[in-house]
Amino acid sequence: MIGFVLASSAIYWLKARYTYPRTGQITYRRASRKTQGLLVVAIVLGTAAVTVSSILAFFAAPGFRTWLITSMPPVMILGCGLGAGLLFFGWAIRTGLNRFYILSGFVSLLGLALVIWYNQSAVPIRVPDGLLADPFAQLPAELGDQMASAFHRAYTYVGVLFGVVGMALVVSGLIVCWGYLRNTQRSAEEKS
Repeated sequence: MIGFVLASSAIYWLKARYTYPRTGQITYRRASRKTQGLLVVAIVLGTAAVTVSSILAFFAAPGFRTWLITSMPPVMILGCGLGAGLLFFGWAIRTGLNRFYILSGFVSLLGLALVIWYNQSAVPIRVPDGLLADPFAQLPAELGDQMASAFHRAYTYVGVLFGVVGMALVVSGLIVCWGYLRNTQRSAEEKS
């Protein structure tokens, strides 16, 4: 979080020092209120549908409980990748900048690649048959240890994902800045 605040301040300072004297302050086009409202409604309804259906399936289907326990770590990695990709896609729609469209696809594919890599080396969580027949039953300690180990590995992969996202943002920002400075002229005030 501190890095985000520091990076945001540094970007604002760089824009104020190099960009705005050449072009003036740029404001990006905004989506209409209707479009923004539709996006918010779609996100809220989609999130509610997934949440409610998952809760109902958890209580109604032992097979879903088994799937949830054994698949949650890779789903978490994939969810973080797709979530970050959707965030960049939203920025791309809001600003119209190609950089964010590219980052959106890159991050989504990176999340998918990390899930595949995770699954190649993951030790499967073994759930004995009939163990999850009662959704309120206490899980055995051995299963808890397996889940804790799987989540620890998944957190490492999520950390790699967000580290690469941070580096991609910095590198793509520097490339855009370099191209901008190369293709624009300094003002007379800045030259003196």
